[in-house]
Amino acid sequence: MTATPDKAQILAELKNVKTPDGKGDIVSQGLVSEIVVNNGKVYFSISVAPDHVNEFEAVRKAAENAAAAVPGVQGA
Repeated sequence: MTATPDKAQILAELKNVKTPDGKGDIVSQGLVSEIVVNNGKVYFSISVAPDHVNEFEAVRKAAENAAAAVPGVQGA
């Protein structure tokens, strides 16, 4: 039986993703919103100011990988 991921598991993994300035993680900094888990797929938003988009590209990729690492997630 395949595990069914939930928002709490996703948030727990996303807390391991640090911000580029090293002052915390993307969850505690309030950057993550709109987490949706549907049929093994995870969708979420990382909200940053437009002038910080480039420096957060690596963070976006790390967040996708973190969410995908949760058992039962088929894509993020």
